[in-house]
Amino acid sequence: MMPCLSLRLAVPLAGGLALALIAGHSLAAPTQISIEGLADAVRIDVVDAPLRDVLDALRARFALHYHGKGALDATRTVKLDAPLNRVVARLLDGYDFVIAVTPDGLDVLILQQNARGAIVPSRAVPAAAPVAALGYRPERD
Repeated sequence: MMPCLSLRLAVPLAGGLALALIAGHSLAAPTQISIEGLADAVRIDVVDAPLRDVLDALRARFALHYHGKGALDATRTVKLDAPLNRVVARLLDGYDFVIAVTPDGLDVLILQQNARGAIVPSRAVPAAAPVAALGYRPERD
């Protein structure tokens, strides 16, 4: 009788582990990066891919050089049909960056993730108000 008891416990446990593995695997979205075309007409389709992986794929296909000290692990899902410089600019939405077109291709300097929404816009002030507030009085003849 003892072997049957241990077998009864082992089967539900193994089945439960298998279901947990399958459920965990199905929750993860597949990463996809598809790039076609030339630098002046890039077609790119990205699904849940880290930004660094997308930039590396573009660098492998085109004359793209990028440099950055910050984390580029933000995921992207985007479908674009545009020149390479516009594709890169769209991918870097949310980052402060500079793009330079050089004879060697596209050179991108990624500075940091920007703090979008952290800066409160100032109140609109009429043009004459700041001058008067500083005590400036124009001379009159």
